[in-house]
Amino acid sequence: MPSHNTRTKSNICLLGVVPELCQCRDLELDCDSAQLREIPVVAINVTVMSLQRNRLHRLKAKGFFNYQSLQKLYLQHNNIQDVNPDAFRGLHNLTRLYLSYNKIIVLMPGVFKDLHKLEWLILENNNIHQISAMTFSGLNSLVLLVLLNNSLTKLDDICQEMPRLNWLDLEGNLIEKIGNASLHSCTVLTVLVLQRNRISYIHEQAFSVLQKLGELDLSNNRLVAIPPNLFVLLEDLLQLNISYNPIVELQLDHFDKLHKLKSLSIEGIEIDNIQRRMFEPLRYLTHIYFKKFQYCGYAPHVRSCKPNTDGISSFEDLLANIVLRVFVWVVSATTCFGNIFVICMRSYIRSENKLHAMCIISLCCESNCTFRGTAVKWEGVLCKGREIWSFLIFRKYKVLMA
Repeated sequence: MPSHNTRTKSNICLLGVVPELCQCRDLELDCDSAQLREIPVVAINVTVMSLQRNRLHRLKAKGFFNYQSLQKLYLQHNNIQDVNPDAFRGLHNLTRLYLSYNKIIVLMPGVFKDLHKLEWLILENNNIHQISAMTFSGLNSLVLLVLLNNSLTKLDDICQEMPRLNWLDLEGNLIEKIGNASLHSCTVLTVLVLQRNRISYIHEQAFSVLQKLGELDLSNNRLVAIPPNLFVLLEDLLQLNISYNPIVELQLDHFDKLHKLKSLSIEGIEIDNIQRRMFEPLRYLTHIYFKKFQYCGYAPHVRSCKPNTDGISSFEDLLANIVLRVFVWVVSATTCFGNIFVICMRSYIRSENKLHAMCIISLCCESNCTFRGTAVKWEGVLCKGREIWSFLIFRKYKVLMA
């Protein structure tokens, strides 16, 4: 067999004696739901430590200092309220840190200063109400920061100490505005989630440095207006969500520079000035989400449009419901038979006004043939023939009046 340096994991515990209710495999320690009140004492070469669902109320200074080989540390679902600024001192090899579902209120500046190799920091579902750029000093390798469901009210150049931050999730906080400098150092960010905040104001240049951004979620906020040039420099954006904001009006050129956009969500927004012009520059758009089914007619080139029905019609067919479709065909067949009968009788019975009779016959024939021919042509792609359908309905109305 060829030799290699990769060491496969075994089922044998290599940590010696471990606390009661804990399990060990190789150099990994699993103490989930072990009713621990303190950090357990084990061999210093432990690489993975899981302490989920215990009773750790606070993390003391240098609590993990002896475990400098740690690569992953799981501390979710405890009652941690206090994190000492030196709690993670010495963890130079840590790459994953999970602190979700605790009761952390404050993180002091420098608390992560020794975590130079940390790549993931998960802080969701705490009660953190204030952070500064220096809170994250030392996190030179961080690519993912999740602050979902906390109580943050503002951002102050949050990426200043995280030059490689790629994914920033701030959903479910209390942020009210995004200033010019809030994201000034987030130059390599590709995903930004600001969903479910209280944002009512965004500076026009707030996203100007985010030229690598691929996904932006601003849904469920309090935006009444979107600055005219907010998206101008986001040329690599693939997904944009501004749904469920009380936006009064969208400008015709709001999306003009988003040439690579593939998904656009504007659900829950009444667009009184909607026009085809808004979406024509979005040549690569494959998914669009509106408040009303009728809006889909203004983006006929988009493959998938939601909602795809209003209960009667769908994006593909004038009548989406099979029962309604059958009923209409029965009525249409009856009407067609009636028209043929009228045409025959008009031709057979001598009329005092031949010109009037010939006009009625011609209109009936032309209307039936054209309407049915177009129905067959656009069946399955109703949205693309929206204007033609409207024209034919108007013509049918004229025939009936005649």
